Amino acid sequence: MATVSFHLRNPKAAEPTPIFMLLYADGKQTKIKTGLRIHPAQWNAPEQKARTRGKGTLATNGATNDNLAGLAERAVAFYGQRRAAGHLPTGAEVWDAIKPAVGGAVAVIERPRPLTDFEEYLRDAAGRLSVATIKSKQTTCGHLAAYAKTLPAPLEYTDLTREFKDGFTAYLANQKKLADSSLNKQLKILREFLAYAADHGRTARIETRGWSWKHKDAEIIALTESELAAIQALTDLSPRLENARHLFLLMCFTGLRYSDAARLKPEYQKGDLLQLVAKKTGDALQVYIRKALRPILAKYWAGELRLITLQCLGNHIKDLGRLAGIDTPTEVIRYYKQTSQPVRETHPKYRLLGCHTGRRTFVTLSIDRGVATDVVMQATGHKNYKTLQRYNKTTAKRQVDVSRAAWGEEEGAG
Repeated sequence: MATVSFHLRNPKAAEPTPIFMLLYADGKQTKIKTGLRIHPAQWNAPEQKARTRGKGTLATNGATNDNLAGLAERAVAFYGQRRAAGHLPTGAEVWDAIKPAVGGAVAVIERPRPLTDFEEYLRDAAGRLSVATIKSKQTTCGHLAAYAKTLPAPLEYTDLTREFKDGFTAYLANQKKLADSSLNKQLKILREFLAYAADHGRTARIETRGWSWKHKDAEIIALTESELAAIQALTDLSPRLENARHLFLLMCFTGLRYSDAARLKPEYQKGDLLQLVAKKTGDALQVYIRKALRPILAKYWAGELRLITLQCLGNHIKDLGRLAGIDTPTEVIRYYKQTSQPVRETHPKYRLLGCHTGRRTFVTLSIDRGVATDVVMQATGHKNYKTLQRYNKTTAKRQVDVSRAAWGEEEGAG
């Protein structure tokens, strides 16, 4: 009786490779093509079929296995019929008999395409990343889809060359009017997606070295000691604003992102420390519980704090800043066309506040108070000093105080 097995032509290929059949019968094996291809990352070699379980599994793998099962069944049946008739068929004869007929019912395996795969990438990331991070990636997918509509043909992985990157960035800079930092972020997310696509067998590895955009990081906006105290001192607020005030102070006192602050549990409190794992990065965090933080945590553990959306909290933080009189005229500079076009705008400071202001305030004031950098990094999860320094905005007061102490000078000394 004939038996069959399936194998890949090149199991180490970086792109889809042909699947072939080995038919064993009458003491010999015959190699027969199948007309199917698959990326090795999608192949289950021990079971000799496409993967149907696990992270990154493609929806089309089930159709691939149906095709393989049908080919195997027809090959064994045809060989048996021809042998019974006194003839041992060749591999070419077997393929001729079992190959799908034009218009037959064998499923067509759809060619991987970047936009379809990007949507799968977003679905895969949804359970692991924060809402804000997913929203950023969705924005990139939207920009990519919009740019693809300007191209003469549907977007393919083979289109993603250095020339494509140049056209895409020109579109983002000239048509979408993105600032340099935003445009660079779009390229970063696109690179992450392409690495994911290659890891999951959707495309060969695409060279993305040089896929960046010259930019300057935006100025970090943090509260001063007196501004934070003004937020703490607010009274007679509506229940919604009072709830938002506590959530914001929680972030100012811990340096946590809202995605982590929103998932705190009483068991994370270990004596004078909060110990948890950051949702965004997976880093282990240790945060000292200041006295001012303890009553807020008590409310949290008692269920008296209500979690709200990131957008709502951001709007409430602006309202709190306005009520606290945080209205110093503050200049922000956005850079365009690879820093060649700076655009300066001045706003009352409260209009520039948001959820991330809490984290920035924690870092700035901690360093201002002399907390060691490694202790701050252990609380925030920053991995290197350079990244942390973006959040460390040296205040004018600290500049004077540190310089006076260094030179042994007293206030007002001539």
